Amino acid sequence: TETFAYGGAAPAAGLGTAAFAELSLPIPDRPFTLPRAVGISSMAPSSLFSTTSTDYTEIEEQIWDAAGATEAVTMLVGDGGDVENYGVISMLQRKMTKLVVNINCVTPLNPDWDPAIQPVPTSSDIDGYVPALFGIPTEADEGYSLIYNQVFDSADFSALATAMLAAQEAGDGIVIPQTLVTVQNDFMGIDAGHEVQVLWKYTTLPTNWYDALPAELRAEIESGSSGKYKNFPHYETLTQLELSAEQVMLLANLEAWVMFANEELIRSFLAQ
Repeated sequence: TETFAYGGAAPAAGLGTAAFAELSLPIPDRPFTLPRAVGISSMAPSSLFSTTSTDYTEIEEQIWDAAGATEAVTMLVGDGGDVENYGVISMLQRKMTKLVVNINCVTPLNPDWDPAIQPVPTSSDIDGYVPALFGIPTEADEGYSLIYNQVFDSADFSALATAMLAAQEAGDGIVIPQTLVTVQNDFMGIDAGHEVQVLWKYTTLPTNWYDALPAELRAEIESGSSGKYKNFPHYETLTQLELSAEQVMLLANLEAWVMFANEELIRSFLAQ
């Protein structure tokens, strides 16, 4: 719907099986403003609030199903990352056939993790939203609603994790193409059998990029929390809300370098 109709009552009739239609919508009591949208998108604690009986009417909205529901439901809203951080599920709901997934997270890929020996990773081995898409649980599920996120076959996760680890060891960044087929997920509205090409890009500290840096810059990065590049390149999203120009530019340089280092692979994927 258009933003002016968001949060209002449901229409008298839905879309039914039609892909597009005009619906007559009442004007909501409260307009959906940009500050409210930004506030909702950053409301990560909503997943925790949903498990309590406290009244959180200020972060509730009227939500209705465009396909057929004629009555709105009051729902607690919050940061989409409480459910899925990449937008993969939303794209699969729209039947997209090619995805580029940028995983810019706070969890480095653990080089000592061996998926063949330990098929279920810990929350310190890989960003928990990745295995959740394959139905692989981690401790990251605690406090988040990842239990309904499986859209790919669990058997395909090990190959992806192994390829990511190999790319990280090679030193040019983690950029992995993979062809996957969806599994049935009624909760998320995903049909089984939909083939999709995915290009996974996972933030890492590429050794070939890092080794080419000036010695004084490497020393600054290695100084950790006492230096100006604390947690680089996995800046904390809760505690590092204001990044300096130096922090931003160094991360931008790294990401651009990875794109150029994998240019042939990326161009080939996009051209298919």
